[in-house]
Amino acid sequence: MFREVADEIVCCTNSAPEEFVYDALGEVADRIVHYEWQPEFSLDQVLPWAYQQCSREWIFVVHNDEVPSRALLEALPGLRSEELFGHVTTRRWLFGDDAHWLNEYPWEPDFQLRMLRNDRASLHFQRRTIHGGSLPTVPYRRHIDLPLYHLDNLVNDLDFRTAKIASLDAFAPSIPLFDGRSISDVYYQPERFSSRVPAPVPEHDVLAIREVFKREAERGLARSEHRLDRTERRIDRRRAELTTASADEIMRCWPGRPIGESGYCAEVRVTDSPLSAERDLAQFTTRETRLIVVEIVNIGDETWDCDLRGAELYLASRWIREPPSSTEPAPSAMEGERVPLPSYVHPGERDLLLLPVRAPGRSGRYVLDIDLLHEHVRWFGRGARFDVVVHEPTEGAASENAAVPRRQDDT
Repeated sequence: MFREVADEIVCCTNSAPEEFVYDALGEVADRIVHYEWQPEFSLDQVLPWAYQQCSREWIFVVHNDEVPSRALLEALPGLRSEELFGHVTTRRWLFGDDAHWLNEYPWEPDFQLRMLRNDRASLHFQRRTIHGGSLPTVPYRRHIDLPLYHLDNLVNDLDFRTAKIASLDAFAPSIPLFDGRSISDVYYQPERFSSRVPAPVPEHDVLAIREVFKREAERGLARSEHRLDRTERRIDRRRAELTTASADEIMRCWPGRPIGESGYCAEVRVTDSPLSAERDLAQFTTRETRLIVVEIVNIGDETWDCDLRGAELYLASRWIREPPSSTEPAPSAMEGERVPLPSYVHPGERDLLLLPVRAPGRSGRYVLDIDLLHEHVRWFGRGARFDVVVHEPTEGAASENAAVPRRQDDT
């Protein structure tokens, strides 16, 4: 259905037998990438890798249980824009038969960011989603009422969809609706939760949906009858390039992937910047804030993703207070300000960041540690450390600082 409006069709497949995939898609697709599936994968984890398989300026994404409306197909060529990075369309959930859809909350509206500019500088992925994977996000996008029809409730029975709920919830806790119900439970069980009469699908879209079911049934019959002669004739007309991809290749594109030990190899250096008149870090007054210029260098073999992709990598500081005597236990570190990485840092690359450093509210001897931090995981352990004496300000300085509001967590 997309062949007449697409310059390139890339199909990424996993669990189906390769010969079935090639038989079904070989004549229409330009590339078929059969990727290795792992039990811990969710579909959303595969999307960042799948988008990188596309070579054209714009990408439109459709899943194998969706059918485009005629209005969407007709509008697609004209949606390319120099002012926008994406279009958000709506997905309509068919229910009962192929001629009706669920026009009620939460199935409507089901907004889907499906058309995106193929630009890595603007296309990012959020890590935390209902499926525990990644969803794309772009700036400057527009909503369009050009629907896709979702076939899940027609092609899968209630038992299958109930099992699907458990599979999805295993990746991440389900997002609650406004009334507290599980969104997964409601989405995939309209037999239990739908209360309104479904809305009619336009007749021309009904015919297109039925054509999809008809062709699927024909392929199923051909496979059951082992009609190899038909398959052999189709091979000669295939246009698709056939490739494979490993699970490791897919995981390298996912912003929420675990980082190996080599990914934490870094150099962190405080520069001799003229930004501050007092660049000597050996002396601070209590609650004094300075802006420090820090250079970070990636000396490992993994790319550090930026904060927009949800990687949660930061440049941060922490203060470790020296105990007054050797018999006292060492106190825990007091974490200071943190700055997210503003862009990718590939192996061998470096970047300069401005880090606000605020001294503790209690005088004494400290170690100031400026290091990279992977939130909820670990500090890199490659930071720049300084012995610092924090002292109370002089009377004149104290009067000047009296007007500065103090944070609630000052100690």
